[in-house]
Amino acid sequence: MPIYAALRERLLAEPATWLVTGAAGFIGSNLLEHLLNLNQQVIGLDNFATGKRDNLAQVEIAVGPGRWKNFHLIEGDVRSLGDCRAACDAARYVLHHAAQAP
Repeated sequence: MPIYAALRERLLAEPATWLVTGAAGFIGSNLLEHLLNLNQQVIGLDNFATGKRDNLAQVEIAVGPGRWKNFHLIEGDVRSLGDCRAACDAARYVLHHAAQAP
């Protein structure tokens, strides 16, 4: 069985809670969509310095209301210890994609 197919089956069988930093960015929003389509719980952390609310709106449309309810957005900053603690509190996995070009 191909690796992705095996991983997909495992994720569907064992849902987890994921934190995606930079959830409103291009990469983060694509990860968000795929995770929600795999029935995972997702916490998104974004300060919208470069991410776009439109990206999240597109994910909401793509996954539908049933899966969208598994997403919780924290509008915050990875440079804030409090925001990071709040975001990591329930997460089992962290996918860190928050970045800003100089």
